[in-house]
Amino acid sequence: MKSRFVKITQSDDYKHTCAEDYSEYYQFHILSYSQIISTYYKKSDVDFDLFKDDIALLQKQVKRKSSLVDNIQLYEKDGIFLLTDSKEFINSIELFEFDISKGCYEYIEGIDLFDYLLDKEVDVFFKNALSTVGASELIPKVENLLLDLRAEQISINEMIQKTRNEDHTSPKYIVEIYKIEKNYIPVKTKEFKCATPNSVYILPEIKIMIAGNDRIISIVKEIATGKTIEGSLEEAIESIKYDKWAMKNPTIMDPEIMMRMELDNDDPNFISYDDYFGNLVEYEDGDDEYEPRF
Repeated sequence: MKSRFVKITQSDDYKHTCAEDYSEYYQFHILSYSQIISTYYKKSDVDFDLFKDDIALLQKQVKRKSSLVDNIQLYEKDGIFLLTDSKEFINSIELFEFDISKGCYEYIEGIDLFDYLLDKEVDVFFKNALSTVGASELIPKVENLLLDLRAEQISINEMIQKTRNEDHTSPKYIVEIYKIEKNYIPVKTKEFKCATPNSVYILPEIKIMIAGNDRIISIVKEIATGKTIEGSLEEAIESIKYDKWAMKNPTIMDPEIMMRMELDNDDPNFISYDDYFGNLVEYEDGDDEYEPRF
């Protein structure tokens, strides 16, 4: 058997039992909302005290590097360690994913934990997560936290269902969802009727559609008048164009890239300004003529 190995388990693969026997291994798991990164160390090859010190040091490093996360928590029992982004087990409001390459938690904008889970019960979901990777011994240590999360989820689900009922019985607004296609062409993809504009920020089916994609836009209009009260295709397209322009016109450039641009053009390491920035963004009609409004 290997003395050390790493596994990444996605949430779609969570089960209520573990298919492997990890009794001969110390375990270190990093929990994100959608996956667990697990490292297994054969006990006969590891000094436990040194291993425990390394885990504590890693916890400090992750906390220092992570954005918006100041409650990094470490749980441990019988040589099984679990790192999470919150003292409440996992942050339910601000969503984070662990970035292996950076060694830190990165913020995921636009949705929360319960949007991601939809109809999955949060306590069962994470109990299955721990069981799948061989860390079921930790469940009693976090069970009360999971029950608190479940109570929060039930309350939020009740609010979501109330919103859906009101949207169905008393619609006063239309939420139009647009995708900004190539060459900045807006295409309407979906439409929802709702009782208040707040449905955009409450209903997970809308939030998930929009989250993390600056080319998916919501426009809220009054049904009675057709007046737009929230959102603007023009402003959304302007924002996309500006972001692309800013990438091609940075105030600070990577020194290594600048040095490569100064080489003779027959040097194998030479890269031109146009080639470098042309690879960063896809060209669309009108990009050449674009200038910021300010």
